[in-house]
Amino acid sequence: MTTALDPGQLDALVVSAQGGDRQAFSRVVVEVYPQLAGFLAFHASSPELMDEILQSTFVAAFQQLSDYEPRGTFAGWLKGIARNLLRRELGRRARLHGTDRAAIEALLADAALQEVDPDGDEDARRDLLSRLRGCLDKLSPRMRLIAERRFVDDVPLNVLAQQFKQTRASLAKIIFTVRRDLRACAERAPGATP
Repeated sequence: MTTALDPGQLDALVVSAQGGDRQAFSRVVVEVYPQLAGFLAFHASSPELMDEILQSTFVAAFQQLSDYEPRGTFAGWLKGIARNLLRRELGRRARLHGTDRAAIEALLADAALQEVDPDGDEDARRDLLSRLRGCLDKLSPRMRLIAERRFVDDVPLNVLAQQFKQTRASLAKIIFTVRRDLRACAERAPGATP
């Protein structure tokens, strides 16, 4: 087990890292990790958010390392980066909270509308299914994959959002739009122009 470095020793490692010594930066990370993790654990809303901001802070610090002026304040400088990243992420999540609920409610309402008319003519259903296949072919590969994963594979919205690197709200909006457009396309009369 190593003993904690004083601010001057930490700055000496930072100067070495600024000169290109990656091992010095690794040692800096090891030294300040517990202090920074404790700071974030106190302020972050979840362990996952803490880990995310912790990693982002070290990446940002490495990228901005040349901006640091050695004055024995590296830990404080790092906390400032972490604080700004955390503030930005918490603000983004707060803005998404309201739109997520509305988007999910819209999806649920749309799904309920689909269940209203379960009885229908079998020939009409086959014709509708045939037109739906043609409509699916008109989608971009990404939109078709999203539609297939959601409607055929029944992948939950949260999982899809992670897989397509989208927020839940934006993916819910995409799914709602794709579903609406597919339905409108499939319900057009066979001779109608698309």
